[in-house]
Amino acid sequence: MSDQQLADLFSTAPKLHRCGGVIIVRLSKSLAIKGGRGVPPTEFRNMVFAAESLHLPVPKVHRTFKADVPEI
Repeated sequence: MSDQQLADLFSTAPKLHRCGGVIIVRLSKSLAIKGGRGVPPTEFRNMVFAAESLHLPVPKVHRTFKADVPEI
């Protein structure tokens, strides 16, 4: 699936959570997208570090990308 297709789904999928410029939408029973202006670009690297180096339970990051999406 392309970045643009995911960005389109982000705009139309059911919203699970919205707070402070961060939006989480459900794509399937086990897959969600987190996005918005409140998600810092370093969050992906921090989550990988927490999982691999500190062995903390964090959601698995499958992919990261930047896209322009309308405010929803």
